[in-house]
Amino acid sequence: MKQASVIEVLKYALNTFFNFKNFLFFIKMFVASFFIWVGGAIASALIAAPFLLLGLKIREKLFQEFSGIYNQLASLEKIKKATVVLAKVKEILGEAWIKICDLFSQSPYVVILIALGLLIFLIGITLVFSMLCFGWRKISLDFYDKNTSSIRFLLVKPKYIFKAFLFVIVTFGLAIFASILFTSVIDSSVERIEILYFVLALFVIYLLLKFAYSLCFIVDKKMGLLQAMKRSFLVPRGARKLFLFNIILAPVGNLIAIGYLLALLLLVFVSVLFSFLPYIGSVIALIFGIFSFSILLASLLTPLLIYSLGTAFLYRRLTVKEETKQ
Repeated sequence: MKQASVIEVLKYALNTFFNFKNFLFFIKMFVASFFIWVGGAIASALIAAPFLLLGLKIREKLFQEFSGIYNQLASLEKIKKATVVLAKVKEILGEAWIKICDLFSQSPYVVILIALGLLIFLIGITLVFSMLCFGWRKISLDFYDKNTSSIRFLLVKPKYIFKAFLFVIVTFGLAIFASILFTSVIDSSVERIEILYFVLALFVIYLLLKFAYSLCFIVDKKMGLLQAMKRSFLVPRGARKLFLFNIILAPVGNLIAIGYLLALLLLVFVSVLFSFLPYIGSVIALIFGIFSFSILLASLLTPLLIYSLGTAFLYRRLTVKEETKQ
């Protein structure tokens, strides 16, 4: 099969999304994903709440401390030099950390309970996010294969959620590490250290691109994380194609978001006009409000879906030769 260019990938993703029948399905998928995410966040918060509530005894002191941190950070707006700002931020956070540790040392068990509560909440919302990532990638592959897809695919079996969860943790970890390295490049005054950090950051980004197809292998081949990462790393031209696709997608995604926001402003304006009508005006305003919410949600999620569709397209095209040989 002929290897697709990056323009072809973007064209496929946009055509798939903006097909009228598909577009309605994706809007419903966005709304369903939002409510699944909110439901998961609420459930995680309820599970974590008993642990967090035990830390209320020191909440006032913590509030005062964090208010002080915010005020000090806000005062840095006038400073224009990035290195000076970073140095000041480190100094402020360092002093705040010492004070907070002193507060927690008075009740050490409270620290453990609050940390456990936060950990439970973060794990909960990450599991929900992982489930949605798996579901979106499954739906994206189905659209490429021209298989019938369904919103119920967003609800994934626990064993697959765990695999996707591990992939998300690895991806977030690498992304955070790359961010820290780039921050160190800005902060460092030693030229050799700057170059070392910069090269390491680029290498981490390269790894992110090489491992980006792992979720496709987990979804499509039901592989474990390590096997999927190994197969993803070996995808020919996978990192280069995905990098170029992301470069093109960035401005296109911004244009799509602007288009959505213009449509949102028009709907809000029309709903305000209809709201002055007696009786029926409130109903029409409510309907327009629901549409406005859907458009706002779509403006945020459409670039992510186009990325998912494009990644699925590249995955199929770049791995088809390998599968044919096998």
